[in-house]
Amino acid sequence: MRNENKTKDQLIQELVKMRKKIADLEEITAKRKQVKTELKESEKKYKDLVEETPIGIANIGITGKIIYINKRLEKISGYSREEVVGKGVFKLGLFSNEMLKILKERLKVRFRLRGGSVRLRREIHFKRKDGKWIWIEITAKLIKKWGIPFSLRITVQDITERKRAEEKIRDSEERLKILFGYAPDAYYISDLKGNFIDGNKAAERLIGYKREELIGKSFLKLKLLSLADISKAAKALVKNIMGQPTGPDEFVLNRKDNSRVIVEISTYPVKIKGRTLVLGIA
Repeated sequence: MRNENKTKDQLIQELVKMRKKIADLEEITAKRKQVKTELKESEKKYKDLVEETPIGIANIGITGKIIYINKRLEKISGYSREEVVGKGVFKLGLFSNEMLKILKERLKVRFRLRGGSVRLRREIHFKRKDGKWIWIEITAKLIKKWGIPFSLRITVQDITERKRAEEKIRDSEERLKILFGYAPDAYYISDLKGNFIDGNKAAERLIGYKREELIGKSFLKLKLLSLADISKAAKALVKNIMGQPTGPDEFVLNRKDNSRVIVEISTYPVKIKGRTLVLGIA
């Protein structure tokens, strides 16, 4: 129907419908703009979070080229992003040969896997720009787009201080182990049930048994003590359970060769790796 044949009311109705469609389109356009703005804000927040996080982050393409590193990784590595982005991670000398081999193997996984994600976690040596080698904990995750391997997301934490602390603890434990093992007095360690856990060489010489013959066994059930001395040892153990040291108390020990030896034993409750044990000295 031509406009000249339409009534005034019909024209008004069509105009109202047209205005409604225009309003709907404007609302859709406004919502799209709002979604787009919110998406940009969300992306900016994510980028800012990644950029300022205290963990080093890098994206490495499946060809091995570095796509991105954040500020923290710049600080850890000593390199600026301008120095490394676009360059092959395998050619910068950042990793030991062992780690390079592992990373290359992980990159090859993209040809074999089509589902799930590939993760790698290692504690490795890492070479800074200044030539200094540090310890880092590295996590690598295979990122896919539309089901196709796209890149590796790398997270890096500097754990050098933790490694140094662990090394100091190991050195300290090793020294204590040597001192314990070669002390001139007989030393032994038992749990609160009287089961032997360890003993030194002087203790082996004192009773004639090898430590392996006694570990895991209770002095209450062994024939090392007389019945009277077993009662005395049990009372000492009760005090140890209450956190009290005992002794020196005199005991007669039955040696492996059936001979006897008189000793004075002092016991001390000690904490080892959070566990209360008894240190005995004879």
